[in-house]
Amino acid sequence: MSATQSDATGLAFEQEVESSLRALGFSTEGTSATGDFGIDVIAEKAGLRYAIQCKDPATPVGVKAVQEAAAGRRVYKSDYACAVSRTGFTRAAHELAFENSVLLVSFEQIDRIEQLPRLSE
Repeated sequence: MSATQSDATGLAFEQEVESSLRALGFSTEGTSATGDFGIDVIAEKAGLRYAIQCKDPATPVGVKAVQEAAAGRRVYKSDYACAVSRTGFTRAAHELAFENSVLLVSFEQIDRIEQLPRLSE
């Protein structure tokens, strides 16, 4: 897959995440393609702000997405950092997410994103 195809696929997934969140009542904003500090979508609802890293690879997502989400949360002054994936996350990603309070969200369960902070407390 060429870089252009990969970028297009990533952008399509980001747009799909945004669309799903808007359907759930969130206001959303995509970040710039470059210099986004690892965050692809900013979502807000009920006074809470979510900094979201979107990944749609063929294999489970690793620690890099968690690192980017954790760093981006501070840059975008968000209440929560999230990584969204259609293919799941590695064990190392789960461990790092736990230690850094990053929410790992399966795209198929994105409708539960508001409950996840309470479940992780």
